[in-house]
Amino acid sequence: MRLHVRWVIVGLVILLSGLFNRSNATHIRAGEITVERNDCVGLTFRITITGWVDLESTVEFGGGDINFGDGSPSINLRRGAQLVLEQDLGNMVGIVQFQIDHTYPANGVYTLSYLEANRNAGILNMNS
Repeated sequence: MRLHVRWVIVGLVILLSGLFNRSNATHIRAGEITVERNDCVGLTFRITITGWVDLESTVEFGGGDINFGDGSPSINLRRGAQLVLEQDLGNMVGIVQFQIDHTYPANGVYTLSYLEANRNAGILNMNS
């Protein structure tokens, strides 16, 4: 049994405050978290974080932290996950994808989230 949970943009928490200068807040265009159960009975899931980025920016996607929602420590993508795709899609847009396996302690409902500070200006379908 495969469990897919696809959240377009959901899980990407955006921090647009005075802490970040304007030149760094321009690289995330969109994001997606995909979760797939590794087997029918286990509690290990493959989590894929995908980001579509502005290639004109010097900021690299993946500098944020993934929170598994089960009380375990958050993990920085660039330090704790595997980079599986980094590709130029043309028109100054790129795709970056990280994967990490995580085993949950028990069956239950968990809220998985990813926190990264920078995104494209002018996004209209998200608050703050």
